[in-house]
Amino acid sequence: MFAIALLGSCEKEGCTDVYSIDYNAKATKDDGSCSDDRRVKFIVEIGSFTYFYTTPAGQTSGLYGEVDCELDFGYTSNNPILFNEQVLIQFDQISNNEVLYAESDEFILTKNENVKINFDLYLTQISDASITAKAIVGNEEIVLYNENINNAPWNRDSTFNWIVP
Repeated sequence: MFAIALLGSCEKEGCTDVYSIDYNAKATKDDGSCSDDRRVKFIVEIGSFTYFYTTPAGQTSGLYGEVDCELDFGYTSNNPILFNEQVLIQFDQISNNEVLYAESDEFILTKNENVKINFDLYLTQISDASITAKAIVGNEEIVLYNENINNAPWNRDSTFNWIVP
């Protein structure tokens, strides 16, 4: 009696680029099927570490701040504007050690595309807070901006460019 063993490759072919919209987490060998298109979401978090910088009447602990926050995540390339700038978040007040979290809609962007990000944030009466802006590209999280705020008032109004990976 003869036994024949069929040996196949243990490698699974597919797209191995974690940023691509075609990414296959089970693939171990890239088969060239990856697209340069990327799914991108933008996230902003405002969090606290300690107590009031100025205590509002009636409250004894937590983080309190008047927040005037507007973040525009639009994008441009070497061509004219492809997408009108979009307001991502606007907050009026944070309290009680909350972490504020906002997420944009999903964009389809292209590898190596130049993205213009407008960051405009003003905080008052806050001690020891954190500001983090991130991009979620495919399954990967990329920090675009991160800063700890030790004293308020605090203000940032800046525009920076980010290249889609």
